[in-house]
Amino acid sequence: MNFLKLLTELISLILYGYYDGFSKSLLYKNSTVIKIYEENVVLHAFKPEPYVVSSYVVELKSKLIVFDMQYETQNAKNFLDYCKTLNKPIDRIILSHYHFDHWLGASVFKDEAPIFALNETIDQINEIYIKRKENGFKLAAVDFLKYVKVIKEHSENIDGVEFIFEKILNGENPITLITRMPCIKTMIVGDLVYNKFYMYVGEVVNIDTWIAVLEYFQTNFLYNHILVGHGDPVGQTAFYENINYLKYVKSVSENFKTLDEYRSSIFQKYPNYGNPGIVNCPFTNFTCPYGTF
Repeated sequence: MNFLKLLTELISLILYGYYDGFSKSLLYKNSTVIKIYEENVVLHAFKPEPYVVSSYVVELKSKLIVFDMQYETQNAKNFLDYCKTLNKPIDRIILSHYHFDHWLGASVFKDEAPIFALNETIDQINEIYIKRKENGFKLAAVDFLKYVKVIKEHSENIDGVEFIFEKILNGENPITLITRMPCIKTMIVGDLVYNKFYMYVGEVVNIDTWIAVLEYFQTNFLYNHILVGHGDPVGQTAFYENINYLKYVKSVSENFKTLDEYRSSIFQKYPNYGNPGIVNCPFTNFTCPYGTF
């Protein structure tokens, strides 16, 4: 680091309490918020207790971009209340993928700003939560599809920051919308990447494809901040850890014959990860007790 950059960061730290890459945590309404400062942008990770899913706010100079809308209504309300403490309007809300834990709180946000999802994601919500008879999310899905708007892959300058919206195939689920901000080496990835959480592999047809996607990102995007769907924001180490996790899951699924054997092996290898119930949905022919997603 050159002297001028070091001096600039020290002045920023003294005057404003942060420098580029600095992060801090705070508590807000039974939730943890992690704030990361990068140039003229502040990244806010919102994690309620009990923890289910991470939502994010990208705070720009004059507006906010929100990503994913929480699972439980009260957590969604708390998340919106936190957004309002930033005293800037929400410009838009982006849904990363179709899983209900990322959009079930959408009704709280529908009058605040337009909500966007990929057309494929909208189709998945319609097919899985509306057309299928047995699930508890049909009414919420019907309501959500009344106001959600379509976003397409594109690059856009928003308040002086380049946002790249990209469709990723064959990760944790068939379609994921990720958002990259190259100028601050940040990407918001939904459930494409996890951080110290058991990974949901119940929808994966070929686990090697997800591994290949992660290897591509590991090689081509040397970003500092990976904002994941489950867990704290993390750096490049997440790709390495996720790849190894998936390779281990594949080896276990090929060598164990019962769900109990599968579960025991995963828990022994990764004893302290979050959301252990999701291990009941393995990359095998065993039936997921939560049903088909």
